[in-house]
Amino acid sequence: MKYHLCTACLYVLPIVYSHAAALEQSHQSVSAFLQENNYAEITLLYLEPNVSGQVQYQQQLRELGVTDFSTGDLVESKHFINAGLKLQLSPQLSFGLLFDQPFGGRVNYQYTPEIYAEKIEIESSHIQFDSRNMTALIGYQPTPRWNFFTGISWQDFKGYLEVFGQDYAVFNGYSVAFERDSALGWLTGFSYQIPEYAFKTAVTYRAKIKHRLNTYEHTQHTLLNLVPENQSVVETPQSVNAHLQTAISTHNLVYADLRWVNWSDFSIQPPQFNAVIAAYAPYVPEISGYQLISYPKDQWSAKIGWAHRWTPTWVSFIESSWDSGTGNTVSTLNPSDGFSSFGTGVVYRVNQKNEITFGAHYLKFRKAKINTNTDSAVSFASLATSNNNNALVYGLRLAHRF
Repeated sequence: MKYHLCTACLYVLPIVYSHAAALEQSHQSVSAFLQENNYAEITLLYLEPNVSGQVQYQQQLRELGVTDFSTGDLVESKHFINAGLKLQLSPQLSFGLLFDQPFGGRVNYQYTPEIYAEKIEIESSHIQFDSRNMTALIGYQPTPRWNFFTGISWQDFKGYLEVFGQDYAVFNGYSVAFERDSALGWLTGFSYQIPEYAFKTAVTYRAKIKHRLNTYEHTQHTLLNLVPENQSVVETPQSVNAHLQTAISTHNLVYADLRWVNWSDFSIQPPQFNAVIAAYAPYVPEISGYQLISYPKDQWSAKIGWAHRWTPTWVSFIESSWDSGTGNTVSTLNPSDGFSSFGTGVVYRVNQKNEITFGAHYLKFRKAKINTNTDSAVSFASLATSNNNNALVYGLRLAHRF
């Protein structure tokens, strides 16, 4: 049977919420490059999070007359843009350009309860990381069914972190700015398809990318200068994406995605921060090896979906996703750890060349583990627990074939 379902609908929301697993906010999909003939798309996404928690030391705060222990909203709403261009240069050769924003996170937290009729700042965290990724791909199709591809990625990365409060111990009032850095990485993969059955499978590997970020660290507005180094080495993680789809009838198609990200090898450790840890370690051994940002486990995520063609111009789909998280303990930087989600959407084929896709996802976040190590002299786990957090993601994709 020949199957003509609009395959663009399968990728309407290629995004993972940034506080679900580490700094992940894009699946880094190459789906646009695997479309037939010449193809271009742009995807607009809007994240509307509802993420909050409860602060620690509630008994002590009650003694001061505090009754509100909520952090308020920790994470701001955010817009994303993904884009792709694929050119079929010849029957055996294709070229593509892809743009996404793979890693990032934003936290804007300030706990200022009323104590004795006066609002007093107890603690705060302001965190922002951003990245942009441009990928150039070349593909070789020895037969109409096989596609082998490779390419390079140009990626930039920058960030800022500021914390205030007694829970941060010697780092109360610490701030660090990471200047934007650009670096190159590579990727490779293959796909196999049987068009008459709408069968397609693809596997993509992306290598880690090393950044050397000029770093400026302060504590209580005083420049930290304990060691001469002023650069932080940050390697954004390697990953593997796998995709499978197949028709089950002339109007129905099922699909699945699997993704692995090597977050357990990722860390951010500014040089002056590391020097303070090293200086205190002989007197407080439990902080030896403490890192500003790191994750204990790799991330796994999966998605399964079903698409149905109602008419030649209308297709609808539903899908469900799961994310393992990275095993982090609850904190203002990591209020949640993994999620489950449900999404739905429609594809409207305007004509033979143009498609419009709209979709929405509801994400339900799992609570991160509570930090039980009360002996640590340094802790960024300033939350006692997280609430029942969730988010909505809306996506709009415009696709053009030429």
